[in-house]
Amino acid sequence: LSQILVLLRQLLHSQGQAAVRVSLICIGWQTLIDALLCLAHIYMSLSMPPLFSAFASVSFFKLLIFCVIEMKYMALIVQARNNNSNNTNGAQTLERLRRQIALLHIRFYTAMVGSFILLLYVGNSFRSVLVLLQYSFWIPQIILNIATEARNPMHNSYIYGMSLTR
Repeated sequence: LSQILVLLRQLLHSQGQAAVRVSLICIGWQTLIDALLCLAHIYMSLSMPPLFSAFASVSFFKLLIFCVIEMKYMALIVQARNNNSNNTNGAQTLERLRRQIALLHIRFYTAMVGSFILLLYVGNSFRSVLVLLQYSFWIPQIILNIATEARNPMHNSYIYGMSLTR
């Protein structure tokens, strides 16, 4: 629940053109982690019937976070970047935006399935390295801040809240 509140605060913080300064890879990476955790909790709820309600409720909240809030946030970032580019024809811009959001969804779900399969088949030998890489989601935002000299693209409560709750 705290992640939902922090995400909604970040959405309010980066409305409009401020969303251009947010790294799409960073948010997509966090969305991917939440999607994988949602799948893990679904499988745990099915494999442990006495704890079904606990795992199912966590799975529901993770589904809400990744499927509704974070995917919407990524769409807002794509829309802000599309509005930032100089296009004169409104119909072409709208069609281009639809295409970019559809590609965003295709890339996300491809990455989700690929990382799920990778986590399943890697075994215990490289699992700790994969988890370490998976939780390095702030690195793309740090690189974007350095490259664009952006200041405060993310709200402090979002940074601290996501770092602590994850």
